[in-house]
Amino acid sequence: MPPERSTLACLLLLAGMSAAADEAVQARALLVPEHEAALAAPMAGRVLEITRREGEAFAKGELLVRFDCAVLEATQRRHRAELGAARRVLDARRRLYRLSSSSELELALAESEVEKAAAQLELVQAQLADCRIEAPYAGRVERREARAYEAVAAGQPLLRVLDDRAIEIRINAPSAWLRWLQPGAAFTVAIDETGATHAARLERLNARVDAASQTIELIARFTEARPAGLLAGMSGVARFTPP
Repeated sequence: MPPERSTLACLLLLAGMSAAADEAVQARALLVPEHEAALAAPMAGRVLEITRREGEAFAKGELLVRFDCAVLEATQRRHRAELGAARRVLDARRRLYRLSSSSELELALAESEVEKAAAQLELVQAQLADCRIEAPYAGRVERREARAYEAVAAGQPLLRVLDDRAIEIRINAPSAWLRWLQPGAAFTVAIDETGATHAARLERLNARVDAASQTIELIARFTEARPAGLLAGMSGVARFTPP
């Protein structure tokens, strides 16, 4: 092949490769944890202990916050004693009733006293359950909103926690992409903070298009096991190649 034609063929090939690369479209991407929560105080009281600091990991069911519940514990002991006494009275009334030495009304009243004491004990036990906040899942502490020995109100934020073992990729893409974009589409994500590029796959689309910005949220995951060094809150560029 003459040198001129060989050079022309190379230029055409390069131009074709450049045109194919230009067909890729991109949008900003944000890494978010699959699970995150703001743990609030279930009761008003004094915090005795917060077991984890920012960045520390915890297991599912592990104690995170403990309240001072000395008064409730004393109340529980009192109601336990009252329930025991009411049961002994009921046993005595049943024996007397069988001997025709007690009326049916007296027996019914003794039974109701047992039920009332049992209900009071159940109530205080339910309140005691709020004295401990346990981890809803394995994860890490993002932020502490309170400290040990502080008095807090019911509903006051105490901890922000997240499960960073599974990270989702959230992308705000132009709604016009819906002409060709479907769940299962493969793409790449270049992370700004690390400079690394990772393969990902679109998992699902949000249920609504934002009419003001004409965008739709895409939710995706990395195709490989969670890449090392990635943290929730990192961002980057997602690149798709339309079919």
